[in-house]
Amino acid sequence: MNRHIHLSHLGHLETPVTEAGRRYSRLELGAARALLERDNLRFDNATGKIRRTSLGLVEQFSRQSDFTPHTTEEDVMRWEFSRHINNEASRARLERLK
Repeated sequence: MNRHIHLSHLGHLETPVTEAGRRYSRLELGAARALLERDNLRFDNATGKIRRTSLGLVEQFSRQSDFTPHTTEEDVMRWEFSRHINNEASRARLERLK
């Protein structure tokens, strides 16, 4: 598996619907994922850091020793990217309600 995993390279995987993700429609999750793909959301499987082009570093482990690299792209999608997709769907919904 590559060290740097980009959300845009995981088009063959569905967006996992987590407990938090059940609050959003497939359309909202799809739009959020597309936005994050355009913003180059990526995960460094050697360090556990997540970056976006517009924001830079958005997440890292406070203790590097707590990080264990993932072995599959499915795990990266489920455990790393899905919460960012849910969060972006939430932001988009809040913006619509303003």
